[in-house]
Amino acid sequence: KRKRKDEGAPTRALSAYNIFVQEKFAELAKKNDDALKSTDTNAQMRRVPPASLVKTTGTRWKALSEEEKSKYEEQAKADRKRYEEQMAKY
Repeated sequence: KRKRKDEGAPTRALSAYNIFVQEKFAELAKKNDDALKSTDTNAQMRRVPPASLVKTTGTRWKALSEEEKSKYEEQAKADRKRYEEQMAKY
């Protein structure tokens, strides 16, 4: 059986890749939200199968330069620090 997570436990730190994927998923959600709110009756929602979305974001991640990846790595370091602080309090 799987252990149940304690309700008060902090959420785990995200990796740089996870932060990148969240950003790309948020962009897609915003595009779809704009289409929903549009008064244009021909506005199309962008439907992307989850498997292909994960595949394309993985390919994009591999294609990023080290400079672009460093932005996400800095965010991941900050999230790791947050997690460690919360775990110390927990």
